[in-house]
Amino acid sequence: MRNYLILLALISFCLACDTPIDQRDRFFLKGKIALTERRYNDAIKEFEEAILKDSLFVDAWNNKGVALMALKQYQEATFDYTNALQIDGQNFSARYNRSNALFELRKYEEALADLDKLIQNHKDTAYLYLSRGIILSIQKEKEKAYSDFEKAIALSGNDKTPASADAHINRGTILFERKEYEKAEADFRKALSIAPDNDFAMSNLAVVLMEKASYQEALDLLNKAVDKRPEQALYLANRTLVKISTSDIEGAKADMKRALFYDNKSPIVIRNQGILALKEGKINEGFAHLEQAHQLDSTLQQIHFYLGQAYFLLKDKNKACEEWRKSLEIKEKTQIKEIEQNCK
Repeated sequence: MRNYLILLALISFCLACDTPIDQRDRFFLKGKIALTERRYNDAIKEFEEAILKDSLFVDAWNNKGVALMALKQYQEATFDYTNALQIDGQNFSARYNRSNALFELRKYEEALADLDKLIQNHKDTAYLYLSRGIILSIQKEKEKAYSDFEKAIALSGNDKTPASADAHINRGTILFERKEYEKAEADFRKALSIAPDNDFAMSNLAVVLMEKASYQEALDLLNKAVDKRPEQALYLANRTLVKISTSDIEGAKADMKRALFYDNKSPIVIRNQGILALKEGKINEGFAHLEQAHQLDSTLQQIHFYLGQAYFLLKDKNKACEEWRKSLEIKEKTQIKEIEQNCK
């Protein structure tokens, strides 16, 4: 009986030692386990319990934000990251995570402000430049974006990380827009050497190869990209263009139908829809799609060349020649044989 009373006393003593901080840490640990197991709602509940025990627990606020991000609840995640930063304004993880949440909310200026602040104190962190470059690119600040991608690549060195591959893909995309096709191809191939399964790099490289009329390699790459992400309208639209170029009209029509199902508002999809219509002899329909694509994005690759083709088929030589000359002027094409034949 005396031993039993001693045991009870020890249990009572241990319970008395279970402080709010101990309880906080247990909830936090359970939340981290749930997060690892992708039980995001359970993780949120555990982190909330930890916060109830200690409202100044930065890691709990930050990790709750991570769980909310996984559920695409970006506004709520931003709130939690902000709470973490109000407690500790120097917390790297919370500030970087908030920049990502703000990016998802398309609050680009606020996201840039967070990244700028991080870069001030972490100038050697490659993925910060990558993240900032992506936002600058969206904002059409291409030169600044290019500089950030260059910095990210330089800092990555020979790293074989997804961020390094993404930096090459993004720099290659700007090089492609500049019509520097050989350099763009080198970047996309480098990205694939780092991340062989990167479907976006496959699609981008395929577009460059189309410029070189290397249609079979382009088709092989796009087949792999579509197999990996069959719902990606961009890949289907690009494969449509390859199939048009190889006279596989039925295959092109099937791909275009799928591309439109997944995204009927993309300028690239609409442009390629117009090109396909021209190939099928549906001239008015093709012209309408090309005009729509041009209105959505006046910088669209090859848009002036194909508008020239449409005008020519509509028997409007003057407009056709005007578009073809624009195409040459902005280096969409290095040579257009139709000009020599029809625009004297």
